[in-house]
Amino acid sequence: MSPREGDSPALTITSIGDAAVILRWGVRARVDPLRIATVDRSIRAARLRGVVDIVPAPASVLVRFDPGRAWIVDLETPLRRPAFASVACGGHARDRETMAATLHAAKRHGLRVGAHPSYPDRAHFGRVDTGIEPSELTESLRQQLSTLGARSPSRRVCG
Repeated sequence: MSPREGDSPALTITSIGDAAVILRWGVRARVDPLRIATVDRSIRAARLRGVVDIVPAPASVLVRFDPGRAWIVDLETPLRRPAFASVACGGHARDRETMAATLHAAKRHGLRVGAHPSYPDRAHFGRVDTGIEPSELTESLRQQLSTLGARSPSRRVCG
């Protein structure tokens, strides 16, 4: 059974011996790859003492550490605060006002922002091949990125 849209699978932290933990979301839940990437980046950016390796996987992140130098509770801070926000650019979801509000909220919270453009397909959330010509897709993506960039408080958006 998959979680309803908008639900987040619960995070569990499981000890793997005395020198590693695995962070896992749900048992059989589909995990957004962006969540895994965000947690990976957040832990790396936190530069936690004693962490020797971080291994992201499709539904989990393995964190190896030197047990003499690391404290598992140090993982809580980067797990609670994302470092990056992906903003839908209007092709498959959202509108200009929502983009602007999301960008301002990200700036207030010190988050880096990345563009999330897509096929212009709101009916299927950008996940169905619409048969769009490559030149039309290129123009649509340029327009989406331009729209998001115009709303960015710093006018700088990672794409």
